[in-house]
Amino acid sequence: MKRFYLKQNVFSFRDTFKVFDADQKVVYHAQASFVSLPRQYHIYRSSDDRLLFNMKRRLFHFMPTYELYDATGNVVATMHKQFAFFKNIIDIQSKYGSYSVEGNFWTHVFSIEKDNKVVLAVKKRLLAWGDTYEIEIDDNEDTDMMIAFVIMIDSIYHRGNNK
Repeated sequence: MKRFYLKQNVFSFRDTFKVFDADQKVVYHAQASFVSLPRQYHIYRSSDDRLLFNMKRRLFHFMPTYELYDATGNVVATMHKQFAFFKNIIDIQSKYGSYSVEGNFWTHVFSIEKDNKVVLAVKKRLLAWGDTYEIEIDDNEDTDMMIAFVIMIDSIYHRGNNK
């Protein structure tokens, strides 16, 4: 398992994130567009400032739906929040297959499963300034995409709560 830490900037006019490795080196960063409809995020690899993904919320959907685009503009994943009375359900369809998201999103503890196997686990670190998540990713998964999934889930459930 690879371990990362995602930190959301507290004092910013737009959502911005930095992802650190176990050595506290910034390996990814992401930011929301300042003004755009639909809401968009840009996710970069920090070592070369290369754009990896664009994330856009689809408009005119009853439940939040996000699409993840690669740097060339091709859709590589779609995340859709399902309607349920007593449970939060998110489905992800990607070029790597189907994923399901389980857990308590309001307390920032959740996991992503593929073929009944946990491939990503997230938990909020307590006593941290701003939202800080500890992320564990299975070695066989695409790390870039898994980091993008965490940012997408945060956008669905917590957008604007830190302002």
